[in-house]
Amino acid sequence: MRPGNTESPAKQNDILFRVFREDEKLYEKYLRSPESVTLISGGGSDRSFYRIKQGKRTVILMLSQPGDREFENYLEIDRFLSNISIGVPEIYDANLEKCFLFMEDAGDESLYDKFQTSRSEAETLYWYKKVLAILTHMQIKGGRKCSHLNLRIFDYHALRKETKYFQEYFIERYCGISISDKEKLAQEFRALAKKVAKEPLHFMHRDFQSQNIMIKNGEIRVIDFQGGRKGLLQYDLVSILKDAYVVLSEKTRKKLILFYLEKLGREGLKIKDHEQFYEVLTLTGLQRNMQALGAFSFLSLVKGKPWFKQYIPAGVQYLYSALEQRKEFPRLSALIKQATQVV
Repeated sequence: MRPGNTESPAKQNDILFRVFREDEKLYEKYLRSPESVTLISGGGSDRSFYRIKQGKRTVILMLSQPGDREFENYLEIDRFLSNISIGVPEIYDANLEKCFLFMEDAGDESLYDKFQTSRSEAETLYWYKKVLAILTHMQIKGGRKCSHLNLRIFDYHALRKETKYFQEYFIERYCGISISDKEKLAQEFRALAKKVAKEPLHFMHRDFQSQNIMIKNGEIRVIDFQGGRKGLLQYDLVSILKDAYVVLSEKTRKKLILFYLEKLGREGLKIKDHEQFYEVLTLTGLQRNMQALGAFSFLSLVKGKPWFKQYIPAGVQYLYSALEQRKEFPRLSALIKQATQVV
């Protein structure tokens, strides 16, 4: 989590008063006379994160909107992932009714931050292999153990929701492109969703990208997991390997996919048909990159977070490159060619 500005005394008092008003015991435990209250910046979430410093100790205060339906998911999935040995922030205390909690500080350095300066291929492979080892364990062991969780399913309807989001916010609103044959485009999106939705289900983080992977004391910590659900393996894999925040070379990406398949085998899942796996990976890449472009557009246009615009060109390039090799999405391909002129 990257620090923002230390809050003004007036803003600090507002934050402290909310906690004091709603839970005096937690206020006394964590917030009496803090040295500083710092907003943690970045991200597309509506939740707010604050670093509370008291002497040598820091804790993170997460404030959710009242009635946040994903707040309980955050607590439940944090406990679940911790129980299967995934590095997630420890939750110290929570007020379930008022939707705020205090948790371990996962530090300032994300995988995204680490790769804002040039890195050798050896260093890139080192860090991404650590991440993929965590991912395979989370997907396979998590998939076996998560039956008691109230997890959503990443099914056909969820996939179509993503492509509708992409169409509305990226194609129509961000790019300003008028779609003359929406039904033909919808047919392509339906065909894509049907193919992807056929895959076996495992535990899926749902937003497994470089800004949601922290590095603390040399170890990987996973955050922003409240959207966890049951879904296909390739979605989280392509989220990290075709990430608009950190663009890897094709050569590096290929090496990492082979490593991932090897790690799956060690976790007890042997992929026998590699050709089919790669085919689904390509299709899922189209799906994920459309979702990301929809999100970047929505956050910049609607949520007042214009810094997300800088990641749109990489997302468009991923789509453009993948669609060059495909013949079954002519309408989508034409729209992305138009979008490249806008972007």
